[in-house]
Amino acid sequence: MLTADSVQKFSDDAIFSFESSGLVVSPKGNSSQKADGVHFPITDITLGASKYAGLAPATVKGSSSGSALEIWTYDELTGNKIGLTLANFQIDYHAKKVLADVTPIGGTTSKATPLYDYTVKRPLVFQQVPGKIVLQEVLGTLKLTPLMQDTFTRVLHLPDYASVLLPVIDFGTLTQTIDLTLRATVNAAPYAPAP
Repeated sequence: MLTADSVQKFSDDAIFSFESSGLVVSPKGNSSQKADGVHFPITDITLGASKYAGLAPATVKGSSSGSALEIWTYDELTGNKIGLTLANFQIDYHAKKVLADVTPIGGTTSKATPLYDYTVKRPLVFQQVPGKIVLQEVLGTLKLTPLMQDTFTRVLHLPDYASVLLPVIDFGTLTQTIDLTLRATVNAAPYAPAP
């Protein structure tokens, strides 16, 4: 019930890669595009001391159920829409991975698939923002896992040189902000793409 969002700000390299490949990134479910990035309402978060983060209060786990991104284009040969949906995001703070349900268009869903590896750019701390103080953390150096590199290349029909580029593209940052104010009810039902 608290105001809490995870915001993905794609890097310039990621945006250039999407645009140069003719890929469209569309927020779905309860996510939305705003000026500062794609907003995913946090639907479950656990704070506390963690053996992975030391004794200081930290985010132990978090998820954004009902949020999704569709990444798609049209196949040049057939004209058919191709792509995939990433949905129901989770952060594994032990393995330092972002997970998502991955569904190729017309395919079956692989649940809780490792999507990104990440580094902690700023651990959970109190931050001053205009008019209030919030809890905030920033995760960065978002790199596609080897599994997702293969999935992107295959599902999006990327050229052969993508296997060289995808491992080095930094997809930006994820900023989790928790505001101790109440928010309107968020639909947290897991997002499932239309068949």
